[in-house]
Amino acid sequence: MKNKLLSALFLCCVLFSFSSCSLRIVSVDSLIRAPKLTGVNQQVQQSLDQSVGEDMILKTPLSGEYAAAFVYRDLDNDQNNECIAFYALTSSDTVHMNILDTDQNGSWFSVCDTAGSGSDVSSLTFADVDGNGRDEIIVTWQIPESKNNQYLSVYGGYAPDVGIVSMFSELYTAYHALDVNGDGSDEIFLSVIETSGDSYLAYGRLFAYEEQAARIEMVSEIRLDSTVTSYANICHDYEGALCRIYIDGVVSETHMITEVLEVSSSALLLSAATADGQAVSALTLRSGEHLCRDINNDGYVEIPSYAPLAGGSILDRENGVSESLYLTVWNRYSASRLVPAYQYIENIDFGYRFDIPQDWQQRVTAVKDLKLNRLRFYSLTENGALGHMLFCIDRTAADADPPSEMLSEEDIIYSDSEYIYRALITDEGEAFGLQITDLIQAFTRI
Repeated sequence: MKNKLLSALFLCCVLFSFSSCSLRIVSVDSLIRAPKLTGVNQQVQQSLDQSVGEDMILKTPLSGEYAAAFVYRDLDNDQNNECIAFYALTSSDTVHMNILDTDQNGSWFSVCDTAGSGSDVSSLTFADVDGNGRDEIIVTWQIPESKNNQYLSVYGGYAPDVGIVSMFSELYTAYHALDVNGDGSDEIFLSVIETSGDSYLAYGRLFAYEEQAARIEMVSEIRLDSTVTSYANICHDYEGALCRIYIDGVVSETHMITEVLEVSSSALLLSAATADGQAVSALTLRSGEHLCRDINNDGYVEIPSYAPLAGGSILDRENGVSESLYLTVWNRYSASRLVPAYQYIENIDFGYRFDIPQDWQQRVTAVKDLKLNRLRFYSLTENGALGHMLFCIDRTAADADPPSEMLSEEDIIYSDSEYIYRALITDEGEAFGLQITDLIQAFTRI
C-alpha cells in the first residue's frame, strides 16, 4: 500500500510539473471562442462596446453581398467611410443597427442606435431612393413567426450630428430596387403574399420617393398569381421607355413560373404582360432551378423553359431508350410574344452544355449514350427519323487512357484536371458545314 501511495504522489508531481510548460488543461469555451478582432474592426468593436454598455452578440446578414457584422460605407459623401454595425443584446432577441463614425482624430464613436424590426438581419443593400446622389440603407429584417414575409426598412439622411432617419418600413415577401423611369432615383418593388382565411393573395407593389411629401409612398399595385407560395428571384430590363419586371415564383417543390410586369416610365403604373393573349405565367410553368436572367448578354432578360428535342433520346447503360432528350430554351419577351433567343442541351451527367443554333430546329437531333459517356448528333429525315451521324462528343477521365471505342487525341475540344472532351466530325458532318472550331465555340463546361 505504501508503494502505491508513493507512486500516485510521484505521478501527481509529474503532471503538475508539465502544467507549467507543454501540458495545459483548457475549457471547451476557450477552444471555440471566436478570434479577437484586429485593426479597424477592433477599434469599432471597442467603441460599440462602450456605447452599448451590455453584453452583446454581433449579427451578420444571413444573405446578400454584405456578409459581415461591420460594413463600411461612405453614407454622407465626405470621402470617409462610416460603419454600419449589427448586434443583439444577450438579454433580448431584437437586432440593433448602430452607425459609427470617426472624429477629427480618427477615433471611432457611436452616432446613433436603431432597433430593428426582427430577430435577425436578412440582408443589407444600398440604393439612392430619393435621388440626392447619396445611398440610402436598405435593411431586411427576419421575422421568426413568419414563414414567408419579412420587414424591409429604408434609412437615409445620415449626418454625424443627427444620425439617420427612418424613411420607410413595409412587410414583403421579395423585393427589388430599380430605377424605373431613369430619373436617377431608385423605386422599390415589393411582392407580397398575404393570407386570407385558408387561401393566399399575392400582390405586386411599387413604391417611389415623393419629393413634396418627403417620404416613400406606394404609387401602384397589382394582383399577382395566387398559386405562388414563395419567390425565388426578381430582375428587370428596359425596352425603350418601357421597364419590365420578371418575377420567378415557386408553385410547388419542383416547379416555378415567371410573371412579367410592365411599368410605364411616366405614370409608374404596373400592368401584367401577356403573350399571345395569355398570362405569361401560364406559358412558363417549368421544373428545375433555372431563374430568369440575361443568359446571352444581349441586354434583355430571358425566361427559361424546357422542350423535348425532336427525335432526341437518352440511352441507359444497357443501351435501351430510357427517356426523351430535352432542350433548355431561353425566351425573350417582346411585342406580346415569347421568342426563343438561346437554347442548348444541358448535359449534366457529362458536365457540359452544348449550344444548339436556331437553324438546327427539325434538322438535327441528338442521342445521349450513358454507357459510353457519348453525345451523338444526327441529321433528321423528312419523316423525323434519324439520318446520318454528323458528329459526336466523348468524355474520358483526364488521368486515364481512352478506351478503344473512344476518339483520337487530336480531336480534343476541351480539357481540365478532371476530364478530356473529344469530338469527331463525320464526312456527313463536314458536308453539313461543321468544323471543330464550331464545336469548341458551342461547348461550355458546367
